[in-house]
Amino acid sequence: MDYTDIPVGQIPNIREVVQRFFEWNEFRVEWKGEYLGVAKKGSLVMNIAFRSFSQYYEIGFEISILQDQTAVIRVSKQYSGAWGGLIGVHMADKQYNEIVEKMSAYFNAMAKYKGSGDATTKN
Repeated sequence: MDYTDIPVGQIPNIREVVQRFFEWNEFRVEWKGEYLGVAKKGSLVMNIAFRSFSQYYEIGFEISILQDQTAVIRVSKQYSGAWGGLIGVHMADKQYNEIVEKMSAYFNAMAKYKGSGDATTKN
């Protein structure tokens, strides 16, 4: 499974900041735990019924708080897009990569504003 670790530094209310980020990008967030959730966009039923004409995306995330109180967000692609055929798979990959880029840029900007560094690691 593809995942990307995004260091975000020390951010108060990190859970709310992550939720807002996904909502700004038109995802709805379902929390599975205090720092574990899934962001969804579109309709799975419509994607199955209409294939690539109706998109559905699902991105998992887990927030880890390190000993120094900095946070890291692990973002992972939860839905392959296979129900949408080859176009659906391509679109799911593209959406995942766009979210990773936007999230990295968003938290890098926050870190620079606060004066701390960054390094995003993708696996």
